[in-house]
Amino acid sequence: MLERDPYVYHVKAAAASWQLTREGRHRPLWQSERRPEVLVYARRMAANNRPSRLIVHIENGSVETEESFESEGGGPGLRC
Repeated sequence: MLERDPYVYHVKAAAASWQLTREGRHRPLWQSERRPEVLVYARRMAANNRPSRLIVHIENGSVETEESFESEGGGPGLRC
């Protein structure tokens, strides 16, 4: 079975909130005024949709961290 390309998720600042987006989609997957809330949701989403990468940006758009979630160990949960 061929493995799909990894989903790439981004947590980034928007007008007055933080957003979780996925490359290739136009609308945010999650949005909140609280960055920690978006980060928890983003890590759960990335872990449950392996293989994936999560790129976390700071307010000015620069990359703060990047996390990889490999194929093994994925389970049921948030899907998108």
